[in-house]
Amino acid sequence: MSSDQIKPILKKITLRKRVSQNSESVSTQEREQLMLGILNGLLMGEMTQGQALMALRINVLNMKQNQYAQLIKLSIKTLSDLEQGKGNMSQDTVNQAFRPFGLTTSIVPIKKSLIMDALNYEFKS
Repeated sequence: MSSDQIKPILKKITLRKRVSQNSESVSTQEREQLMLGILNGLLMGEMTQGQALMALRINVLNMKQNQYAQLIKLSIKTLSDLEQGKGNMSQDTVNQAFRPFGLTTSIVPIKKSLIMDALNYEFKS
């Protein structure tokens, strides 16, 4: 799925900012679309790691901060600081927070064009 295909998905689906007990369950397909849209925003520099983590926690898992902190075995303060972009988190801590989504930290190009080139690159032997 290309960046141009993902952006309309994010516009179509409103990201929630809070967990609600009354929120409707999200289908597997919608969950995957949300994850792709959030990851695209992160890769394209439109979201910080913290914003992406909070969006994933709320919109994909529908979990409150205290529930998610317990799941990933981090303190609520550490999770809150990470989501708010405060503090200087270790790579291990960031990985621990993103692990339930199958994500890990890595080196990512700053230039958007380089990211797109890398995603579209076909290895020729």
